[in-house]
Amino acid sequence: VVVYASVQGLDKFGRLRRKEKSYKIFPSYVGKTKLRAIQTTTAAPLCEVAHMLLTHDWKGTILQSKLPTRTFLGGPFVESIYGKFEL
Repeated sequence: VVVYASVQGLDKFGRLRRKEKSYKIFPSYVGKTKLRAIQTTTAAPLCEVAHMLLTHDWKGTILQSKLPTRTFLGGPFVESIYGKFEL
């Protein structure tokens, strides 16, 4: 599976900037079970959010937009599949 993301916008000086990133995701193993690449790209973020919800002391409704980006991207499940993120 190839995952591609692109963002474009103006920086603080009004200059147009663009960042692009792509990842080639391979099958992975959970114990002795082999996950297909598409299963891996789906499972890693879901596991990361579950991990965040279980390890933080949040109360009430937690919206996806309120999850801390750095915590999500640097978490053990996402990082093991996509590697270290540069923000």
